[in-house]
Amino acid sequence: DEENAFWCLDGLVNRIVPGYFTEGMAKAMEDQRVFSRVVNKIEPELGVHLDALGADNIVSAITSSQWLLTLFVNVLPTRCTFRVWDRVIER
Repeated sequence: DEENAFWCLDGLVNRIVPGYFTEGMAKAMEDQRVFSRVVNKIEPELGVHLDALGADNIVSAITSSQWLLTLFVNVLPTRCTFRVWDRVIER
């Protein structure tokens, strides 16, 4: 029902991704920076390429925000998305 859906959303926003949907989206921006650092460490050539496309890691930020803010729902097949969600929620 609608009330249960609301409380699920509340739990997701406030416990799983706190700071993602607040003014300034500080936590989401922090995770975007972490993503950029991970890319630069694991795939340095890709990191250099992405940095060359835009200043201040803007390309990495745009790309990762699409994944992080939707919890991968728009980029992974449904089955994979549910597996990611299961892992995130169980922690």
